[in-house]
Amino acid sequence: MTIRSFLFFLAPIRSRLVLFLLLAASCPLNGPAFSAETPPTVESASPAPDDFFSRDPRLNKLITVRLKAGDLKELADTLSGLTGARYYVAKELEEIKLTVLAKEVTARSVMEQVARMFHLTWRVHGDKPERYRYQLTQTLRERLAEEERRRKDEDEMLLHMVEKLDALLPYTRTPKEELKLRAEEAKARAEAEKDEAEKRRWQEHAGALESMGLNPGLQDALHLYSQLAPDDMIRLRNGEKFNYTLADRTLSRDAAERLQKEQSRNTPFGQEKLAEVPLDRMRLELGFHLNRDRPDQVIFVLRTTIGEQDKGYMITEHYNSALKGVPDRTRIPLREPDPRLLEAHPILKKKIALAPEPDLPPEAAPKPEKKPGEEPSRFDQETGNPRDFIDSADFFAALHEKTGQPILADYYLRTYEKTKFKWDGVAIWDVLNRAAESLQSEWAVKGDFVTVRRHNYFSERTLDVPNRLLRRWKIARTRPDFPTLDELSEIAVLPEPAFKLWDLELALRRRHGIREEWGLAGNNRDSLLLYASLPPEGRRKIVSAAGLPLAGFTGEQLRLCEKALRMEMPREISPEDAAKSRILLHLRPDKVFEYQDWEKVHPPVYLAPSQFKGDWYRAKQEERDRDQDPALEKAQAWLKSMNASDEEIAGARRKIRGPRIGIVTLLQVGNRYWAYDRPPGGESSGDGEVKP
Repeated sequence: MTIRSFLFFLAPIRSRLVLFLLLAASCPLNGPAFSAETPPTVESASPAPDDFFSRDPRLNKLITVRLKAGDLKELADTLSGLTGARYYVAKELEEIKLTVLAKEVTARSVMEQVARMFHLTWRVHGDKPERYRYQLTQTLRERLAEEERRRKDEDEMLLHMVEKLDALLPYTRTPKEELKLRAEEAKARAEAEKDEAEKRRWQEHAGALESMGLNPGLQDALHLYSQLAPDDMIRLRNGEKFNYTLADRTLSRDAAERLQKEQSRNTPFGQEKLAEVPLDRMRLELGFHLNRDRPDQVIFVLRTTIGEQDKGYMITEHYNSALKGVPDRTRIPLREPDPRLLEAHPILKKKIALAPEPDLPPEAAPKPEKKPGEEPSRFDQETGNPRDFIDSADFFAALHEKTGQPILADYYLRTYEKTKFKWDGVAIWDVLNRAAESLQSEWAVKGDFVTVRRHNYFSERTLDVPNRLLRRWKIARTRPDFPTLDELSEIAVLPEPAFKLWDLELALRRRHGIREEWGLAGNNRDSLLLYASLPPEGRRKIVSAAGLPLAGFTGEQLRLCEKALRMEMPREISPEDAAKSRILLHLRPDKVFEYQDWEKVHPPVYLAPSQFKGDWYRAKQEERDRDQDPALEKAQAWLKSMNASDEEIAGARRKIRGPRIGIVTLLQVGNRYWAYDRPPGGESSGDGEVKP
């Protein structure tokens, strides 16, 4: 049974379960409700939902709304101020972001479009029209529908990736020279194709063939992949890593020899002599797993390990962007809109010129020009000039200004090159088509509004930074000691996948001036989550020389502590020792791996938290950047020789460098301590520092 047939076999069972839950959820809760998608049935003794809206004259008042990159709570406050009615939003929905730009429209039309856009429901409270209060909520039916869309996306992403992998299976033993020829043939086929979907498919196939020739071990990995059963594929989708080694004979000697030869030749570490080491003395591993850092894609990751036994070894992960699976709807090529839509809305045919500019806050303004001959820092090179980038709200504001068309769009903190949104003499419908492709969104005309919504809005909206935090950081950044541990822990409690989104990190730099702090919080998240779980007195003790007694920790805090220490306490430390142990949080310069010798690590230096100040941290960061430059230049040259993309090079550079300051959790028992990256040992000086 193939993976596709296996998933389709499960689909009817899942659908029946969802249908049952939807039917169970269809009963109204409390109070009449109005949903723009499917208005629920109400008791005949009560007015229909439309009647509640028509009976309130405040909702028919013409209003002008200009909300850029706001959230639902801000929209509710805006509507309350403009109409005199009271609006509020369910707590769990307040931070959903959106852009609303409309002139002389009714409040009711705004309410209807927002409910339709996000699959929400307006509930009406009150006994008289002049006392009606409006609450924006999400019913169980709507929540289950979102979860079903998310599961459907996951299945489609897996199947799309499987299609690409299956197309490569005939080439697992093809010489590299022939792979290059086949890739050129696929490119030519793509050029000749008229159908956009077929063109894209052949382009992806050409990229996958090129990837096979460039990545050592990929052909053998695909051969091992071909032996997976459907159950194995489900395990792979659920995050399991498959690893094959020479030691346990799951990796054949032929494959091990090829891996040794190819990887030794391609390593940047000057370890060519590894090719001469007898195979039985080598540590050789080949494996693969799926990368799910982004909710809108899944990537096949090749993992290789090579080194001499009892000596250092190198682990390399190849993120094959050519072997990426995405949901079906993101692969549909943009086409001309239905002629009936253009006939009903002739303004869409109007040709316009558009050149949106960024609406930047002062804290995101470009830094002063460098002195003549002075090179910009690597950090600034990655970030670029903030004035060269816009967000979706900037684009929609320019389009609204040019056309006067009411616009409702969801919003995510991402930035785009402004030149990609500059057009002259292009029809409005085509402007929307091109912009939607760049924004990974779909657009439609609903009533008077143009609505734009991201393909995977139900997943993506959880991977953002709430506006309330951005406003708070804007004030805090004026202090020289920003960020404190409390502020870092506030960043760390955001969803873990958000820290893996490079485009979100760049947007924080360009729009809000959040620079090193984001990486510092993400790379020390486990220790910061432990710190965030403590009350003020516990936070004070854990960063003091006395530490915080382990005996007073809750079950959840113990779990966070184990994660920060990378250990299992019942197995690695006795209950007697745990009862007299204490936890300390200290700071230190983080590990720095040098490309010339990957075993060499700078020894950690532990610092008292009182030494941690924003200015001190930034000075240390710049000092470490300078130390790393020669090694990074060599690594970057090697990656370019492997035809790595700019995004892959930037990702590898971040992994190599990382933030130079680490927050380490220490478990101290008497005069001995445990840290996640050091064996037991060392002594406490009793003055807030722990000496290795």
